[in-house]
Amino acid sequence: MRSYRTRWEDGARCGETNDPEAHFELENAIEENRMADVMRVSIAMHACEVCPVIERCFREAVFSRSLGIWGGTTAAERGIYYKLAGAELERSGE
Repeated sequence: MRSYRTRWEDGARCGETNDPEAHFELENAIEENRMADVMRVSIAMHACEVCPVIERCFREAVFSRSLGIWGGTTAAERGIYYKLAGAELERSGE
């Protein structure tokens, strides 16, 4: 997990859960079918559903190619968006 937070992250629900690390440590839990971890991921994703910064979080994850659960998605689920974001950055010259 990163050691810093940005201002928009202060409103994120993941920091208010009993298990905030679940958002960052369990990327492969579903693929590896670790049931206890799958439950943790499910709870983490539920926190995202009611989060006031879910859209900003999702955009941040796409443009920074973050691992873990961000914006209610896993890195695997964001895969297509990584490609689209890369094409957008190329068009804009960044």
